[in-house]
Formats: sequence, C-alpha cells, structure tokens
Amino acid sequence: MDYAGVSLAGSVLAGKKIDQYLNSLNSKGEVRSIGVTEGLSPESAAFVNGFFSHAAELDDGDRYGMFHPGAPLFSALLVLMQLKKITSDQFCRAVISGYEASVLMARSMQPALKENGFHGTGIAGIAGAAVACSVALGAGREELESSLSAACTKASGMLKVINSKSEYKPLNVANASQGGLQSALIAHAGFKGNNDILDGETGFFRIFTESPDSSVIEQASNSEKPMIYYIYVKPYAACRHCHAPIEAALNMAAEPGFSAGNVASVEISTYKWAIKGHDHSDIVGMNSARMSIPYSVAAALSLRNGGVEAFDEPYISDKTLLELCKKIRVLEDSLMTQKVPDERGARVKVILKSSKNNEKSTEAGELPVSSHFVSLPKGEPENPVSDEELIQKMKNLFRFSGLSFEKIQAIEDFFKRGRFNSEEIAQMIRLLN
Repeated sequence: MDYAGVSLAGSVLAGKKIDQYLNSLNSKGEVRSIGVTEGLSPESAAFVNGFFSHAAELDDGDRYGMFHPGAPLFSALLVLMQLKKITSDQFCRAVISGYEASVLMARSMQPALKENGFHGTGIAGIAGAAVACSVALGAGREELESSLSAACTKASGMLKVINSKSEYKPLNVANASQGGLQSALIAHAGFKGNNDILDGETGFFRIFTESPDSSVIEQASNSEKPMIYYIYVKPYAACRHCHAPIEAALNMAAEPGFSAGNVASVEISTYKWAIKGHDHSDIVGMNSARMSIPYSVAAALSLRNGGVEAFDEPYISDKTLLELCKKIRVLEDSLMTQKVPDERGARVKVILKSSKNNEKSTEAGELPVSSHFVSLPKGEPENPVSDEELIQKMKNLFRFSGLSFEKIQAIEDFFKRGRFNSEEIAQMIRLLN
C-alpha cells in the first residue's frame, strides 16, 4: 500500500520527463506501469516503476543498511506478475525473501558503502529485486545463485547524484528494478552464474568494501523474525537523514506562540553520516530541497508540513523560506555518531529574536532558546506508524496525484482484502491509472 501511494505521487512529479524519455524508445508493450496509461515492454515498465517509486523520496528503508529495499523489489515484482501466473502465497514468499537478501547485504557493507560514495539502493536493492523475482518463479538453489550472480554483476549506483541540481537519484532505483528483473529472467532461462559471487578477493563484498561484516548474516540466521520486520516507513518527503530534524522542528513549530518569523538562527546537531551531502542551504530544485536538512527544517518551521507539497513549488522558490534556510547550521555531535545505527538522532536548537514572556531579552543580550531532540524519527520499528496513519498517508498521496474519491476507496478496499496474485495485481494497477 505504501509503495503504491509513493509511486503514484512520483509519477506526478517525474511523469512528463519520463513520457518524453519513453517516446524516444521503442518502449510499447503489454505490461502496465503505475502512472503510465499506455502499455510498456517489461524492461521499460520495470525501469519506470523504479524511477517513480523513488521520485517522491517517500519510500521505505532500513536504517542499518542505509538504503531503500522496497522500491526496486516491488517495481520489478509487479512487472513479473503480469508476465507469469503467480499466486498470493508465492508473492508473499518472494517479498519476504527479497527483503531478507537485500537488507542483509546492505547491512554487511554499511557504512563503508556510503563513505565510498555508493548508493546502497543501487548496490543491494538490485539483489533484493532479483531474489524476489526468482523466488516468485519457483527457483531452486542453483537458479537463485545464478540470479544473485547476475544481479551482483549489474549492481551500480552513486551518491554523487544527490548533489546540486541533479535529478538522477531515482535512476539508481530504476536501474536496480530493471536489472533485478533481468537477472531473475536470465537465470530462469538457464544461464549459469557463480556460486560464490559474494566471496573472495574479487567477490561482491570486497569490491565495494574492504571489511564486510559477516556477523550480520550469522546473527540473522539465529533470529526468529525476518528482516522485513525491521524496515522503516517514511512520513516525510525528504531523505531519511532529514527526518529526525524535521520531526524536532515540527514539534517546536507546534508550541504555543511559535512564529518562524521570530527565528534568529537555528543550530542542528546530528550524526556525521547525516551531514555530508545534506547540509547545503543553496536550494536549486526539488531534489536539492529533499536532500537538504536546512531546507527540510526551514519548511517544517515555516509551513508546519513535511509532506510532498513542502518540497515543490512555490515553496522551494519562496524568498522568506530560503532566507530562513540560510540561518540554519548543521553540526556533528560525536555522541550521536557513536550511537548510529541504533539511534539516528538530531537536536534542533532555535534561537529566537524575542519572546512574549521576555520582551526585553534582545536588549539584555540573552536571546530565548527553544530546543527539541529526536532519537528515532517516526516510522522506525521502535516508533512505528499505525495502520491508520499509513492509510492516511496513502490517501493523501492519491489525492495529491489527482485520483477520485471513488478510486481511492476502491484501492483501499483492495488492500484490505490482502490478496495479491497476478490477476489482483493487474487490477490494482488499472485502478492506479
């Protein structure tokens, strides 16, 4: 349900450019993609699904793996289910297996992946998509190994694309989705891969990180819960590293008498991996805003909103909001860094120009200060969104995307039935178009 709402919103944000891209290709086919009215080839549908699923920056993730497992996985699997007859039980097994593979791989390689400039979703997410599709196809051990081998061969993704005016971060997810589907299908066709693609000096883990943490996989084998239980769901339309600051700022903005116009300066303390690539205050477009802690906090304080609308026009060009953005500094707190990934916290300290209770504070040189700390933002398994909140998020995104009340109700009813075989998935995609 979360994937459907996020992807449809992404199709609104990126749809015109994707349409132009598709028109330049021979992309027509029989497969339906969320947010595209015409049928596409399987490869194009998987690519488009992946791009749209990450375009709104609202897809699920894993804080230990620092990546987004669901976006490439569902983007590929929804295409496969239109090509093959897959039961609801096969679907559930595929989803759980795909999350397991990608989360364990990402956790084994982080934070080295991020420090080396790799986007974990492109590196580990493709493996989850491939495993999910192979499990849905009923693959045995050798075929699964070949599918994983193909996915590791195709894995790629850079974090450089979060900077400046770049709009290519969703491209990493699009490639992971398309590559995951292709990896499963080429293995299903009988092509053989390595049975040790992850291991050794030239294996997958050592290519991307010098010291992979094998204990992650050993510990998981002793756990009663699969990894899908540990993912987070996003309530705010920004990079997850921005969420603790956003939540702290929203709590402060809700205090009686608070006014963003009364803010003299803001200081944000957080962990080091949240800072690089996310501390910029020069906003040069929608994606730049979503990656920026200063903009995210300025929007939360000014608009009291962290939704998809806050990271779009007219707000990303609003002079007053951008001036507030320039007053915000982001600093590392070494204690918060030490607590990552068990906590990914932030403290927002707002220095006010004056206070209703202290009108002479400015003259006295002692400006009033408001401060709020968030250790784990909303959506983490320890601080989860409720079913009602998740349904409301989906409805808000569908309304943002222009769906009618009747369609929104029909889609909600569909998800409440909780059955996801090939025919039912096709029905859902028709409702979303």
